[in-house]
Amino acid sequence: MINPFEVFDTKLSKIESLLLNLIEKQTQTSPQIKQAICLNDASKEYNLSKSFLYKLTSTNEVPHSKRGAKIFFERSVFESWLLENRQKTVQENYNAYQNKKGVHNG
Repeated sequence: MINPFEVFDTKLSKIESLLLNLIEKQTQTSPQIKQAICLNDASKEYNLSKSFLYKLTSTNEVPHSKRGAKIFFERSVFESWLLENRQKTVQENYNAYQNKKGVHNG
């Protein structure tokens, strides 16, 4: 008579092995996100012209690093810089107006 627990254990072991193989393959094939990007890559990735980025770096308006003639950006710092000048939505402006109006009329 076949022990159902042995069959179950065998199948679970196979599933575990398959999952471990999949995880290993995924980590080997998935591209690693670079922490630093060069000006050319930043231009392509963020759809900004190279001349615009050169201007920003020459006037030190954007955080950057230089190695010889190459200009690099730290990805997280560059993305934070891109999002610094967030514009308020119409609703946010309306809420601010209502709050200000309530303070003066209160």
